[in-house]
Order: sequence, then C-alpha cells, then structure tokens
Amino acid sequence: MLWALVLAASGFLRPAELHLRASEDSDPTALLQLCHLPGAQLELGTRSNMLGPEVFEVLRRCTRPEVELRAPLRAAHRERLEKLPAVEPLFSFGPADSLDWTAVSALGPRRVHLRLSGMLTPARADALARFRNTELLLDLRGRLPDAEELARFRQLDRADRVFVIRADAPPELVAGLKAAQPSGLVVQAVGNKVPAPMLRALAGADLPTRIELVWPFSAAEVEPLTAIRRLALEVDLGEIERLPAGFVKALAPVEPDLSAPVH
Repeated sequence: MLWALVLAASGFLRPAELHLRASEDSDPTALLQLCHLPGAQLELGTRSNMLGPEVFEVLRRCTRPEVELRAPLRAAHRERLEKLPAVEPLFSFGPADSLDWTAVSALGPRRVHLRLSGMLTPARADALARFRNTELLLDLRGRLPDAEELARFRQLDRADRVFVIRADAPPELVAGLKAAQPSGLVVQAVGNKVPAPMLRALAGADLPTRIELVWPFSAAEVEPLTAIRRLALEVDLGEIERLPAGFVKALAPVEPDLSAPVH
C-alpha cells in the first residue's frame, strides 16, 4: 500500500503526508526524484526570488511545490513565477515585518504559506484576517502563548492555522493548543527524537501532526512516531546530490512500499 493511502486512511490529507525540504543548490535530478515520491511535497529553500533554469524546469514538473520567497516580488520575479502556476509561495515574517496581503498575493489566486515568528498581536491578527487561501504557521518555539493570543489565532478561521513547537516543550502545552482548534501541529524533533511525555500528549490530542526530522535518521527513530494516528513527516534534507542511500529504509515503519516505481 502506498504511503498516501496509508495516511489518507488516518484522515490526514493536508498538509502533504511527506514534506521534503531541500535546497535549490541540490542536483536537479535528485529534486525531481523527491517531487515524484508517493505522497510527497517538495519545499524548496532558495537564496533569492530569481530561480535558475534547471530549478525552474524541476518545479514545472512538480505537484504543488512550496517555494521559499521574499516579499516584495519584483516584476522580473513575478513574470518568471507566473509561468509556474503550481508553485505555492512560502513567505517568512518576523515580528517587525509588515504583513501586506498585496505583497504576498502578487502571483494571483494561489495557495500561500506564511511562517510567522513573534507574538500574534491584535494588529498582526487584523492584517492576517484579510488573507485568503492561506496556511498560517505560528512559530511558538521557545515561548508560551497566553490565552488572548490563542483566541486571536483561533479567530483567523479563513486560513489553515498551524502551530509550530519543539518536541521538548511542556507536554501540557498540546492540550492548550488544541483548544484553539488549529488545523494541525508541526513538531520539531530534538535530535530526531520526541520525548515520551510529548509523544503521549500528541497521540492523545489526535490532531494532524507533522514531525520535523533532519536527515540522516533511522527506522528505529521513526517507529515510535507511529503512536500518532494522524501522522505526517517533514524531512530536512539540505543540499543533496542524489536520493540519500537508506532513505526509503528509514521510512519503513510508516511506509513499507515507498520504493514502488513512480513515473
């Protein structure tokens, strides 16, 4: 059974079941292999908004790739990216950055991903309320939100709302975040591990949960994560020259047939 079918049965269809992050400096053939793995979505890290010809061709052949961009997009960037209608822009905003819908929607009506660091203030929440077809990832790593901030996040119900936390955060945080009715959680593993108390909290919350791992890791590190019913994996591969040796084997606890032929 393919990875996508396994996790579709668990109810976790969005975001992608296997989220693969790689650098634009990777070998183009390797990037294309990542795009074509069953159930996978590529997130491409970039150095600028101007994509090279080889990367452009890879993205043209990918399904819904996320591409790291920086606002504002200039005319030359827009002209090139408009030729890649499947690309979903990914923007990151710090606490002092202006949240301008005009800037992030310059490519027209396509899905946009926003990573937000810093507190979700009333002013930021008001700005985000105007955004459409958006995934909002609120980064809570290293801090604990108060009830008012969680309430503001919950009210942004026109977006897919995701909390980003570290696996070594207090396990009781998960129950508080669930009360804000997020679309899901992204949990950054620490040393490619999720402590048992946090794992129990995540399993009990039964939220769509994406565990972030950094390659390399082993099947023994993946296996405990299967306690989470609505599980997805996010793998940071960095810059690669080829599909890493042992990658398929490491995913065996959650997908025994990832090596099935792809076209």
